[in-house]
Amino acid sequence: IFDFFFFQAEDGIRDAQESRGLGDVYKRQDIFRFPEFRIAQSGSSRAYHGDLVFDEVFEWIKEQDNRHLVEVNSNEALDILLNECKVLVTLIGRVSPQEQEIVINLAKIQPDLVFIHVFNDQILKKNYYQGEAKVIMLRTFREKVLEFNGNIEHQALEEFVESHRYETLRELDDDLQDKILKEKKKALVILHDPHKEASTHALTPFGHAADDLYGKIICVIVNYNTYYGERLFKILRLEKRDAPKVYILEPTENNIKKYLLKGPITLENIINFYSRYVDGEEQPYWKSETTQYRNDKLVKKAVQDNFKYLVIDSEKDVLVNFYSKQSDETVKYKPIFKDLAQNQALEDSNLLLVRINGSQNDVEHLFVNHFPTVLLFLRGAKETPVHYYGIPDAQALYDWVNQERREHEGYVVEKLVLSDTSGRKFQDEL
Repeated sequence: IFDFFFFQAEDGIRDAQESRGLGDVYKRQDIFRFPEFRIAQSGSSRAYHGDLVFDEVFEWIKEQDNRHLVEVNSNEALDILLNECKVLVTLIGRVSPQEQEIVINLAKIQPDLVFIHVFNDQILKKNYYQGEAKVIMLRTFREKVLEFNGNIEHQALEEFVESHRYETLRELDDDLQDKILKEKKKALVILHDPHKEASTHALTPFGHAADDLYGKIICVIVNYNTYYGERLFKILRLEKRDAPKVYILEPTENNIKKYLLKGPITLENIINFYSRYVDGEEQPYWKSETTQYRNDKLVKKAVQDNFKYLVIDSEKDVLVNFYSKQSDETVKYKPIFKDLAQNQALEDSNLLLVRINGSQNDVEHLFVNHFPTVLLFLRGAKETPVHYYGIPDAQALYDWVNQERREHEGYVVEKLVLSDTSGRKFQDEL
């Protein structure tokens, strides 16, 4: 870390702040010691002279007593904070001691936000802000800067910070995941793979759309290379190759409806897409494998497109195995269903066996996220399937099916296997 950077020019020695001679350097050396941070407190400040590594900088900030306002004196220092902090409340240029004190007092009561003071407005003008406001809010992902144009007074500034403290655009984390999956909040999301140039470029129009839709819908970046991003990809039955794509997620009681933006990812297309969704003009997107296969086997294969026909509309009881090729556990049920088809269920004309790749197919009105999952859809109660939690064994599974049949109110046993003594006894009693 150098206090100054000098280089030789034809007309003399100059420094990196574009001074016009060596004398200017001496005049300004107490102000521009860059790159560095300072902690501004009432009537004093403390300087940071360590390495420009965020963890070290932030640890130093936390160690300072009564830390309230961080003075930032270089582009590098500003980048360090902006790349890691979600929101920066930024005081710009020379201000009066009274104005600085107002900002410091506001920072005292907002400990979860980072307040910074950039004396040299040229630092901001290079990459972030070219306006004339004295206070702005900078956000992660380089979103539109929010300006505070009034006089620096405590109440007005506090209202400004409170109304804009939450980002319009955030990367998926545990808090946002809970809002979507548990609190059933709708969200506009972009699937992002940082290793794809097209995906990175798509963040810019998506960020502008998030600004325009602020307060109307949660806007989220789902980064595949993060734990929460990869998990949501799997939950939504999406793959890394799907990035970049924009969806509206609408969680319901039993599923998550996905609405897909068709066409290029532009600001205009995203805003129009959201407007059509609000007006009810968009249809949900349900992922489905193709149906180009013979379905005359004892165990039928279902996909999203024929699930309703095979399962919901069937006049039989339907036992469905949801599997995923990525799960080793799901392999156990393939021979079990084959055994069932060739033995117990062979003579049971009222039982249909079905398998569906749950990681490649959505099912409308039904959200299955764990594989393997075995569900029984009984006649007259197809909207409330029963979950099997027993051991992976053909006879145990079939005994459970018959037990559920008996307990199902109004169910009439038309035919059971003769070897099933409990079933025969129940049939005799009927």
